Amino acid sequence: NVVNVKVTAKKLVNIAEGRRQNQRVTPYTKDASGRFSRGESESSRFSDSSRLSGGGDGESEASEGALIPLTREGRGGGDSGGSGGSNGGGSGKRGGDSFEKVRRMTMKQKFLSRADKLKRIKKYAFAVIFAYLDIFTTIFLVYILLNQEDPAYRDAFITLGILVFSLVMQTWFAWTQGYHGVHLVVTFFGGGMFLNTYNVYASKPLTTSVNSGAESNQLVLTKVMEALLDSTPELIWQSLLLLKTKDDWKLIQPVSILFSATCVAFMMAEAQSDVEGSKYYLAQHPRIHGYTHPEYAMLMKGFNFIFCVGSTLGKLEAYAVLGSVSMSTLMIWVGAECAALLAGRAYFEGQYPRFHLSGLDRTLPSLMAHILMYLVVMVAPVQFMRMPGYLGGALYSATVVYSQLSNYMMIETAISLNAEHFKRAGTKLIFTSNYTLRLGSAISVVIMIVGAVLLWWKMKPDYYRTFYSSENFTEYLTHRWDFHNTPVIGTGRDAVRADVLTYAPYYWPKDSQVRPFLAKWNEFLEIPVPKWFTREWRAHVTAVAHPEVLPRTVLRSILLKQAVADTPPGEEVPPIDPNLTLTVLVKLDKDRRARNSRIVRMQIWMWGIALCVSYVDIISTVFVSFDYIEIGDHGAAQTTLGILAVSNLLQACSTAMMGQGIFPTAIALVGGKPLWDAYLVTGAGPVAVTKSAGLSPIFMFTCTRLIDTLADALPQLLYQAKMILSIPDTDRTYAMWGSIVGSALSIAYMACASEIEADMSRYWRKTLGLVHGYL
Repeated sequence: NVVNVKVTAKKLVNIAEGRRQNQRVTPYTKDASGRFSRGESESSRFSDSSRLSGGGDGESEASEGALIPLTREGRGGGDSGGSGGSNGGGSGKRGGDSFEKVRRMTMKQKFLSRADKLKRIKKYAFAVIFAYLDIFTTIFLVYILLNQEDPAYRDAFITLGILVFSLVMQTWFAWTQGYHGVHLVVTFFGGGMFLNTYNVYASKPLTTSVNSGAESNQLVLTKVMEALLDSTPELIWQSLLLLKTKDDWKLIQPVSILFSATCVAFMMAEAQSDVEGSKYYLAQHPRIHGYTHPEYAMLMKGFNFIFCVGSTLGKLEAYAVLGSVSMSTLMIWVGAECAALLAGRAYFEGQYPRFHLSGLDRTLPSLMAHILMYLVVMVAPVQFMRMPGYLGGALYSATVVYSQLSNYMMIETAISLNAEHFKRAGTKLIFTSNYTLRLGSAISVVIMIVGAVLLWWKMKPDYYRTFYSSENFTEYLTHRWDFHNTPVIGTGRDAVRADVLTYAPYYWPKDSQVRPFLAKWNEFLEIPVPKWFTREWRAHVTAVAHPEVLPRTVLRSILLKQAVADTPPGEEVPPIDPNLTLTVLVKLDKDRRARNSRIVRMQIWMWGIALCVSYVDIISTVFVSFDYIEIGDHGAAQTTLGILAVSNLLQACSTAMMGQGIFPTAIALVGGKPLWDAYLVTGAGPVAVTKSAGLSPIFMFTCTRLIDTLADALPQLLYQAKMILSIPDTDRTYAMWGSIVGSALSIAYMACASEIEADMSRYWRKTLGLVHGYL
């Protein structure tokens, strides 16, 4: 049957035009309507119409039937050497229908391929527009603030600092997802949006990760972080600047505010659309994602945009108005809401709500992820936040309703505080009328309600329950463990359960369910090895799983590796008794984990304090330079910033000379090397970049602190002490005194911490055992 034969478009055209060797066929051409028609010149060759239709002499038909391919009327000749004309005629009719079907199928495939290409081009275009235009407007605003008659240096550097912080956080989260090298460099310089969009929609991604589904995760995460860590803070900050300016404001300010608000709403709606249309998410979480009918995909994206626009505008107004009147009140309000949301998550989860993705489940990353979730649900509450592991359905819906009520309460509080300030000082802090503020809040609520109603109207009814379900993430993973049958990698129920174990261990099913699965460890090692049973998966499970669920062979292997690490160089590694029972092995592994945990906690405290001291010193240096500019001493400001720049340059040079890679060198240039090294030594993420250089993360962190002390803290201490003695008392500020005290404490603490850390380090005790080990 010709329909069952896959024919490419080129071959189909060749057949239709009769370009095969030794064939005698009527050529066909396309007319203006796109249909095939027979040429008159060649039709004279076949005077016998019965031969064209398949009839005629069986022998003659057999001799030419093998040479004549498919034509519009069909195949000429019989099915075999002696077949008659009737068989040829029937075959001709079927061949004509088959030709038309194949032609239509080919044209449809061309159309779908062209439509898919246009869809990818639109995705890339939107990614570039909304990523780079927002960055360019921010940089242009900084340029205006620095080049006006009275330069606002502090406002300009805060505006630029928000952008840099967003790029650093995007790069850090990309690193935790297993990306390295070029991907991190491109993300750090603002190209993460385009690169992640290309990786998801292109046939072959430019950069890859060791984690499954990392491309889809990273695209959604980049859009969320672009909207919440860049556009939203810029939106609030620029609104505060505009509200405090009575008359002298620039046109770029409201334009930047409007574009940032649109960018936030569009990015969040686009992120939700990417989640709903992603094969990865649909296969991974079919109970949560998939509420959109395919034919209503664009319509649902528009409804989501309306929903997010209403929420963004309302929250923007509330934050900006209350912050203009009293920034301390706003900070207390936001902190209380964030803490209340954390308590709500803890109530539904039944434990401290650590983040559910592996690598981000430690205390600090979980807290940062919680702050990000708070901003999402308050500013642009997209629906994927209702998934267990984020907020869950019931908490999501309750928080969305509360967010609109809190907007009204914030505005009323700001109006009350503004009136009290006017009575006390005779001036207003905000010049917009109370009626306009209340009307703007009401309009935003109406827009959001309209968007919510439209979304509910076109949503699949089966997913209504996900908006009020109180299921926590442990129950959700247990349900996947028991009933889910569509794995992302591999096949079978074992692949699904292996994927469940890639999440944070705090949410795994009960040990009684995990133990029988891991008991098949040796079976998984047999050929053919399952696709999901990778080295990374085995390392993750053996590191985080409870010792009670691990097989005896795995426990013995873990203890043997620990014995090798603890044995000094040149000594024999003590053997592990093969006759030890499972209970004894479990106890030994628990003792090993407790010992390592105590060491890690102590080191994290030391490194955390050192990190805080380093950045407090850097921030105080920047503020001191602002103070010098305000008193008119630009030379002192340039010298202060120059010392900091030289320190960063020396750190970058040492990073490059140690062979740590391009991205750590770029991080060092902008002052992020202490944070990079602190993250490496805690073991909270992949360390392939440093392992390739053959260096210890602790050694590199020690070098970073040494350069920071000798090239920044010590010169700043001497220079600031000289300057504070040479300027009048009226020009001295608390920042100048704080810089001197901070530099002195930085030098003292770094020297002390480095010595304690070196003596307690297993690496230095093994390398220089005659010197270290006295503590």
